[in-house]
Amino acid sequence: MVETFAKCLIQSFLCCRFREAKERALVTTDVSTNCMDLEQLTLVVNFDLPIDSSGRADSKTYLRRIGHTGGFRKSVVVINFVLNDNDSENLDEIAKHFGIKIEKLDTDNYFEMQEKIVDE
Repeated sequence: MVETFAKCLIQSFLCCRFREAKERALVTTDVSTNCMDLEQLTLVVNFDLPIDSSGRADSKTYLRRIGHTGGFRKSVVVINFVLNDNDSENLDEIAKHFGIKIEKLDTDNYFEMQEKIVDE
């Protein structure tokens, strides 16, 4: 109980600093994103795609990761690291679930990546 309370205090402190623009970057886990509403956040990086207990894409968790960001009028850039065919299939499943197109970036072409991200 004390450990949970301490984690909540630390999380609240860090989120407050982030909201007040005292911190420029925030690294968090799925557990932390449940209670955050970070309107000024405009970039989300998924180092791994959320999967459920059966190993399939978890669209609900994906939406939770990116859904509390950017506010209503801001666009949010989401970068997903795709390391293998399984990740690619899971990302395709997430895109299909939401009826969106997720554009793949050519990581060998920095200028093309920058142009696509900035244009978003």
